[in-house]
Amino acid sequence: MSAGSVVMDVEGSASISVLSPLFESNDLTLDTESGGTICIDAKEVTTGDYWGEGASKISMPKASDKHGSTGTFACEGSSIPVRGPDSVPSASMNSNTSSSTTADTSKSSRSETSPEESSSSALRKLDLKEFFIVGLALMAIM
Repeated sequence: MSAGSVVMDVEGSASISVLSPLFESNDLTLDTESGGTICIDAKEVTTGDYWGEGASKISMPKASDKHGSTGTFACEGSSIPVRGPDSVPSASMNSNTSSSTTADTSKSSRSETSPEESSSSALRKLDLKEFFIVGLALMAIM
């Protein structure tokens, strides 16, 4: 996973687990309060600026550079099934109205893609990953 600026805040019994072989960010802020935990399962965690509050509640068990975190617990997976990336028709990306669309999962529609389509797909996947982390943080707050 690669992102610009990442902020994760947890409190209470909430936890965030980032299950990715690589984690890169320009800035990383991790804050745990009142028992909350954050775990990054990547073997390589690279960041420019790092700030962490609650070092014993932050774990990077596989990383060689733990950035000051002292937690030793393993990252837990989710009981929610993982969804693979899918394509969204470009017409629905430009629409200002709310509508329901069904993604085409047939292999024939993905056999030939231009570099522009590949770049757009990669950006959508990155946005999905960032959305997933933010979604987990919001679930933890609720």
